[in-house]
Amino acid sequence: MDDRADRIHVEIWRRFIDNANAMLDFTTPDGYYDRPTPRECRECKPNALAWWTPTENGSMFNGYYLDAACSRWKLTRAPADREKAQRLALGLLFLSSVGDTSGFIARGVATDRKTTYPMGSNDQTLPWFYGLWRYLDSGAPDVSERKRIVARMTEVAGALEANGWRMPCTSGSPSRYRGSFNGFSWDSAPRLLFLLRAMEQVTGDNRWGSLYRKAIDERGGSARNSRREVCARGMVFEGRWPHSWTGAGGAISLRALWEMEP
Repeated sequence: MDDRADRIHVEIWRRFIDNANAMLDFTTPDGYYDRPTPRECRECKPNALAWWTPTENGSMFNGYYLDAACSRWKLTRAPADREKAQRLALGLLFLSSVGDTSGFIARGVATDRKTTYPMGSNDQTLPWFYGLWRYLDSGAPDVSERKRIVARMTEVAGALEANGWRMPCTSGSPSRYRGSFNGFSWDSAPRLLFLLRAMEQVTGDNRWGSLYRKAIDERGGSARNSRREVCARGMVFEGRWPHSWTGAGGAISLRALWEMEP
């Protein structure tokens, strides 16, 4: 194992994984941070998305880091590495259990470990699915844990489908939804395809596969391209800013599709 990567791994667990097993955005060098209070979350301070707070990206960061944690465990087969992957997965499940709206994926929680900022996003929800899919695929969870994860993924995916693949917010949000998988840009089209293909893989339910085959050739956007054509074209930034950070969700979705497609 590369010593530099190992030092980073140790530092992340020392400073950036909180007691809800969710990854933080920032702390002081000794691990201190100001966790938002329930009142701040309810009043949407500084905003409804938790932007610029330490709990802004729990689902996003957990999902991406769980991919790395699973790879590490597959290399080492060390019980400690399996436990860390499991903790990240538990954190994702926890973040899907707060709020009062089915399909809502929280970013983090307040000091009471239950109140959350009311808006998630497609950039939080995609890594939530991706990280759990990687965890299931790694073989790390036991039978009961796998069953629990698949059930929760099915519940969330069903809620998204019912909402037209839009991400629902929870009580106190200034809007009902934040983001969607039902788009046709390079970073959006692969997300819906990944979700459908992954759900078919983990559940064995052909209904998800039927939705996948329909969605891949569905056309939309100003150019009326199919999602298949958008994926084939690849990364094309439009507008002033590239948004390459949040666009990572589209890139990993395409990679995962490449792995799953026979």
